[in-house]
Amino acid sequence: MSDPRVTRPLFPEGYVDHPGRILEWKTVEKTVAEAAHYWLCTTRPDGRPHAVPIWGVWVGGRAYFDGSPQTRHARNIRENGRVVWH
Repeated sequence: MSDPRVTRPLFPEGYVDHPGRILEWKTVEKTVAEAAHYWLCTTRPDGRPHAVPIWGVWVGGRAYFDGSPQTRHARNIRENGRVVWH
């Protein structure tokens, strides 16, 4: 996987007065790779979000997890492969 495009979010005035450095992708990836539990966020067919805690692994720039094809998140992914892995 190529490094994601790095941008700084816009914060309301006073929320972050002096932002520090932006984390390098390798730092983020190391943290993700050391975790065992994640949140998987998908979108239901009607557009509502669906978030589920899930175990998994991060290997070689990819997220792997298990689950029945009948679960809500699996059905959501079949319809719309865009997800957030947190």
